[in-house]
Amino acid sequence: MLAQPAGLGTTTPKTPSRSSLKKGLLPAKARPEDVFGLLRQLIETDQVEKARRLATEAAQRFPGSEEIHLAESILSEARTTPNPYVQPTATAEIEWLRSPPAGARGKWVALIGNEVVGMADSLEELKRSLETKKLDQYPVVQHIAA
Repeated sequence: MLAQPAGLGTTTPKTPSRSSLKKGLLPAKARPEDVFGLLRQLIETDQVEKARRLATEAAQRFPGSEEIHLAESILSEARTTPNPYVQPTATAEIEWLRSPPAGARGKWVALIGNEVVGMADSLEELKRSLETKKLDQYPVVQHIAA
């Protein structure tokens, strides 16, 4: 059993009550060093959402504490940002590659969807031609057998 951090009252672990949730999870007299003991208790008792709220509250109360801001960042919800260059699937490109036109045989092609955005005799030549184009995503590049 973990002891309550110094200066916070009893020596037995205590999870915040519903009334303390309304006021905030961090006791009024808490010091920055007290936050980590409280976070540990919440995490060890699978109260991660409360730990997140406590870390956010502590970061607001102690804006100069890098350690608390790091804890807040670690406990924050995972966020993703879409990458415009990543294509979820290459289904259209695969369909195009299954039956390329005769003019593409022996060439390097660059495809976005079923649209040919570049075609050249060599990979280097294709790369040079793609560098001049403003594409909103990376193309699928493939050599078509002769």
